[in-house]
Amino acid sequence: MFEYRAFVATIDLKPAIRTATSDQVSQGLTIQLAKVFDEAGKAIETFEGGYWEITSHSLVALQSHLVVSFLLRRPKVSRT
Repeated sequence: MFEYRAFVATIDLKPAIRTATSDQVSQGLTIQLAKVFDEAGKAIETFEGGYWEITSHSLVALQSHLVVSFLLRRPKVSRT
C-alpha cells in the first residue's frame, strides 16, 4: 500500500517568450525545468516527513506561469 500527495512548483514565464524562437523556448525551458526538478527532488526529502518518490509530473501553462505538478508516493505506514 502507498499513500499519495501532490507537490507543485511554478516557473514564471517572461514576456519575451512570446517572440522567442522554438529553439530559444526549448533551451530556456530545459534549463528552468532542470532547476525545478532538482529543487523538487531535494524538497521531497523532508516534505511531510520525507521518503517520497516522484511517480509522474505534469506541465500546465496558466497565464504567465508554467505550473509543474508532481505526483508523489511513499509506502503507507501501518498505524496500529
